[in-house]
Amino acid sequence: MTRPHDYRHLVQRWRTLARRAGLRMRRIAKDGGHEAFSLQSGALTAEGGIYMSAGIHGDEPAATEALITWAEANARRLHRL
Repeated sequence: MTRPHDYRHLVQRWRTLARRAGLRMRRIAKDGGHEAFSLQSGALTAEGGIYMSAGIHGDEPAATEALITWAEANARRLHRL
């Protein structure tokens, strides 16, 4: 299994990013041993915000890799969104 296909590694990267960016990470669902998470900044208000989502479909991890790579490079921006 390569790293883009390693679910636990991907979740750990998001946990690390959440700590670094000051985001709250919480589990929102669990199915078949896999969990889905949300991350939220303290800047989120009822009148604004941004929603980003990516998932692995079959053998296509590009979307999740692209999102975490962008998020890691923009941690400060995420903190303010």
